[in-house]
Amino acid sequence: AGVGGVAEGEGESTPPPRWATRILPRVAREWLYPPSRGQKARARARTRTAEADRLRERHSAEKSKLKQLEDKQRDTTVHLSRFMGELDEYAHMIGECYTANIEKYTYKVCPYGDAQQDSTRLGTMGVVSREAPRVFKFTGGEGCWNGPARSITVTLACGGEVALVGVSEPSRCEYAATLLTPAACEEGDVGALEEELRVLEEEVRLAEQEHDEF
Repeated sequence: AGVGGVAEGEGESTPPPRWATRILPRVAREWLYPPSRGQKARARARTRTAEADRLRERHSAEKSKLKQLEDKQRDTTVHLSRFMGELDEYAHMIGECYTANIEKYTYKVCPYGDAQQDSTRLGTMGVVSREAPRVFKFTGGEGCWNGPARSITVTLACGGEVALVGVSEPSRCEYAATLLTPAACEEGDVGALEEELRVLEEEVRLAEQEHDEF
């Protein structure tokens, strides 16, 4: 018989009694009650399984991190390839959307993104031409019944506040709109807007003065 009452060659060993588990340190327990070959094999298998799980988790985390870096690099490449005006004056429009309620429809235009009429896609914005930097063309929208794919051409114009206006349908399923924005203003436009504002303020002042006199 072996130590702890285990016969040599047996596949299983007698587990240590509870008092030994509570009192004896692990090294002493393993010496008095050595594990069998089967127990050792199972312990090695558990260790290898745990290690494999850790390696899989680490690989998954590294793969996720790599994908995030690749996505960021792709977004940066796309961003740098976009023409956003000679002075990048349209850069602030990325991620922004502008809406207009015309009759029973709500039009939504997202520069450098998509355009919609309610839930109907009017297209995705294409590359801005350096020859016509104030024209945003959205193409490849949902198809019309027996007609072309929907599209919308948005022309930028100088305005004191950003607003989507003048939405129309000059041709079947081909829309047009104007996006008022300070980003489209030139030096002369700014002067004209300031003069218009001054005139309006003067009209308001005169109207208030007449009201006080009555």
